[in-house]
Amino acid sequence: MDPMNVLTMERTQDGARILLQLGGVASLRTSRELKDVLHDDSVRESVRQIVLEMSGIEMLDSSVLGILLEAQQKLVRRGAELVILTPSDEMNDLLVMTDLEQLIPVVRHPDKLAPLSA
Repeated sequence: MDPMNVLTMERTQDGARILLQLGGVASLRTSRELKDVLHDDSVRESVRQIVLEMSGIEMLDSSVLGILLEAQQKLVRRGAELVILTPSDEMNDLLVMTDLEQLIPVVRHPDKLAPLSA
């Protein structure tokens, strides 16, 4: 596989929060595993928040925005949320351009990520 066309993902869980650290290229071609993980975690009742740490994203296409929006809608329906943490400059530009930052919370600095209440 071309290393320039790979999406890396590391998943950790801390109680009701799941952190997915993403890196590389997020495109229609590379995002199937991300879609599957988001789907599986967004329907688990024990998960109250999924945080996508995206500072390592080098390229992102619009198909991934649809995946993120779908996951956010599933989570919100059951009182949970998706959060985008430290988006790369490209990701930030896309969020602003598409107004997606109005629908999915964006935290630009890791120390600003609020703890989950009990």
